Amino acid sequence: MRGRDLFWAGFGLAAVFLQLPITKMMLDDPQALHLGAWTVQTFLLFSVITFGVVPVCLGLALAALFKAYPKTCCVVLAIGVSFLVATQVNSEYLQVHFPQAPWRHSLFAALVLLPIIPLIRFREPVVRLFKAAGLFGVALFAFFATQAFPGRLAMAPSQPSAAAMSPVALQESPLIFVLTFEKLVANYLTDGKGAVRKEFSNLAQFAQEADYYPQAYSSSTATVYALRSLYSGRYWTKERSWMDQPTLASILGAGRRTYMLLDVVTDYCRPPATCIRTIGEGRVSSLGLVAAFYKGYLGAILPDPIEVRLIRAVGFRGGFDMALDIYTLESRSYTEIGRQQLERLKALVQAQGEAPALYIMHNFISQDPPVLSSAMPGAQHPQNPSVRLEELATVRDHLKPFDAALGEFLSWLKAAGLYDRALILITSDTGNDPWQRGIQGEAELPLTPDDLVRVFLAIKRPGQRAGRILSAPIRHVDVLPTILSDLGI
Repeated sequence: MRGRDLFWAGFGLAAVFLQLPITKMMLDDPQALHLGAWTVQTFLLFSVITFGVVPVCLGLALAALFKAYPKTCCVVLAIGVSFLVATQVNSEYLQVHFPQAPWRHSLFAALVLLPIIPLIRFREPVVRLFKAAGLFGVALFAFFATQAFPGRLAMAPSQPSAAAMSPVALQESPLIFVLTFEKLVANYLTDGKGAVRKEFSNLAQFAQEADYYPQAYSSSTATVYALRSLYSGRYWTKERSWMDQPTLASILGAGRRTYMLLDVVTDYCRPPATCIRTIGEGRVSSLGLVAAFYKGYLGAILPDPIEVRLIRAVGFRGGFDMALDIYTLESRSYTEIGRQQLERLKALVQAQGEAPALYIMHNFISQDPPVLSSAMPGAQHPQNPSVRLEELATVRDHLKPFDAALGEFLSWLKAAGLYDRALILITSDTGNDPWQRGIQGEAELPLTPDDLVRVFLAIKRPGQRAGRILSAPIRHVDVLPTILSDLGI
């Protein structure tokens, strides 16, 4: 075994453990490329780094180490290969199928340690295998280029225009708005009897004109899972092909133009829908976007204990969703982003006019209210009731821009003559996220189901003249069949 054998083995290592997982991660989210700052320059930068710089540097490092310390190089190579194999097994299988299993971390440690001795003993066949795998990197790049080149990603929806629809069809096919907002916790917006508080006058007026559900619950404490349940009408657990069954977009989008303003669950937006992402658009450099993808890759493969320590030490947080990573590269507040999303929605509706359309938006204007631990019912730190009331007042002040922006949009719909014939759903993704709060170092809280998943939910039916209060419990999975029933489908 010679130094140049280790150099070419570096190309195989990069192909198997970097190029394949990170390109799969990107292509699994078809809008991560199309809706970010993914340009020809970004594509070339990512390709040069991933398929050129990384394997060359890895190969040179292995060759240099082998030349100086042959035995040490073999040990380092064995440990590295063993660790990378274990991380892939962990991210692709253990985290998916056994996320809460107490033995998962022990099994990961065993997967790292057990293969080291066999890898050292059979180092020459292993190196030959990775040399051959280097050719896989060439094929992988060719496939990635055909799938991810910016010119290929353009989406040209072919859906019915207003001119093509008869007056009868326009009347019988209402506009549909599925509007979700971050963290509309029911406890913040309502009083003890479930009525919307007076300071949120626009939301309260909408609730009076719609079917209001004071006992509405999210299906999950995580945004991605909650929205998948809302959009699919099914409980989302482990399956990855959650869109294979009929969903809200495929059912209600039939015969309508479909517009999706989504910066999360972007894989839900597929042609012929028009997909619009607000976070990161036009404000993120190519280098920043590539860095966000690499950060997401590291977050996906690193075991939880390592990732948690990185979060606490340097603020690192990875994951498949690029939205929050890209947001950190911008200098805008969530309130500003949410307002821009509503302005974009208004422009789309204005351009579409009375033609049948389905608008799906997840808005960030109410993201991350400055709630402290004492604002939670049942919290123990601090126990001073006056402090708790002050903190709740702070949270509610934070939500006032949401109420004002919502009121402006609904008033515009009324002025345009579109409000009465539209079906409008307003709800939230989740309540509070206890995992995020724990990571940020806040006190452990005895959160109740109301804190975690009780959210605002109201549905205004086309032509509805008077609102109703429906006190029966409802969850996100019930929303799609409820809308279909309201439309007589």
